[in-house]
Amino acid sequence: MRSESSLNAPPLAGVPPPKRLMGLLGFVQFAHLLDFMLMLPLAPLLMGAWGLQTRQYGVLLAAYGVAAAVSGVVATTYVHRFERKRLLLALLAVLALAQLVCASANSYAVLLVGRIAAGACAALVGALLQTLVGDLFAPQQRGRAVGVLLSGTSAATVLGVPLVLVLINYGDWRHAFAFTAGLSVLSIVLLQVAMPMVRVDKQRAGAAGYAVLVHLLRNGAYRRVLAFMGLGAFATFVVIPYMPLYLTSNLQWPTEQLALVYVLGGAMAFATAQLAGRMADRWNKVHLYRTVALVSMVPIVLQTHLPASAWWVVLAVSTLFFSFAPSRAVPAMAIAVSAVAPPDRGAFMALNAAVQQLACGVAAYVGAQLVHMQAGVGLQGYSTAGWVAIAVTLSTAWMAGRIPLPSSTKA
Repeated sequence: MRSESSLNAPPLAGVPPPKRLMGLLGFVQFAHLLDFMLMLPLAPLLMGAWGLQTRQYGVLLAAYGVAAAVSGVVATTYVHRFERKRLLLALLAVLALAQLVCASANSYAVLLVGRIAAGACAALVGALLQTLVGDLFAPQQRGRAVGVLLSGTSAATVLGVPLVLVLINYGDWRHAFAFTAGLSVLSIVLLQVAMPMVRVDKQRAGAAGYAVLVHLLRNGAYRRVLAFMGLGAFATFVVIPYMPLYLTSNLQWPTEQLALVYVLGGAMAFATAQLAGRMADRWNKVHLYRTVALVSMVPIVLQTHLPASAWWVVLAVSTLFFSFAPSRAVPAMAIAVSAVAPPDRGAFMALNAAVQQLACGVAAYVGAQLVHMQAGVGLQGYSTAGWVAIAVTLSTAWMAGRIPLPSSTKA
């Protein structure tokens, strides 16, 4: 039987050096995730501009997640048939159009439609990027590749969100979506120039559409991975969408200074993602995940229970909170990628992205039911959301050890 390394030999010619490929995928990750992340600091602005309630804002987030989930499930029936590069370029083009719809929205309903369309595309972009980590990099490089990929998430926080907030300060929230549309177009240009073509497995590509989905769901190990990744996403997004509201309403943090929170938090997240990637390549991935997950519960409790404090205390806690999300996600993704057989990765990562997006959408909706704005007091129920995140994080620490991994990826 061939080793996983031989199965994962890059099926393409003229491949750029690994670091360049990692950087390219990281930039695309940055560009498409900024579209989702910009909704977080926009919460106070949108709620103020259109008089939205907390639950209406939660619906905007949940609709994005549900649309992403539906498109991801549908994608499992066809994504394995297409050459990766062409599909990625097409999805980014549609995403750019959806972002322009959001930028020109003149009502809550139009913005909601734009967010649904963006979610449907962004989920598949994320799935393809995860798939390319398995397609282009050997097992001993995947931890670092995942770290770079997730550093794109951190870069969206430390560079993208603050820049968007600056644009908003000189204009309005529409500039945020116009900026992300420009990034999507730039991603298309860079991929067209620098991304090699990636062949698909012809045998798997010939499989009937829904037979692929049935094949994935019949695999007990794959079901465990999906539950593990979905719960991990839920634990993060039941808390983080309402953090800006808590900062501005309960801790009296100035709205115009939210950029500082994201700059410092994103910088720390970027550093910890890189460190976690290197550690995931050298250490037992399950042990690393469990350690980071358990430690991450401390900043969750601090962030969701923090009373009015000095500015430096608020900044220190928010920075600590931001730093643990990617450091927990890196070993989790390394576990997921390694647990899936190479021929199944394209379809599985689309399904995995769907599950994660659905989990994010459900978590945002659940969070919206747990919290509410009270006049003269601020955001109430945020501590309850924190305890829910703690309980779910504990469950993922237990589940990590129940996912079977190839012997070469355990150490």
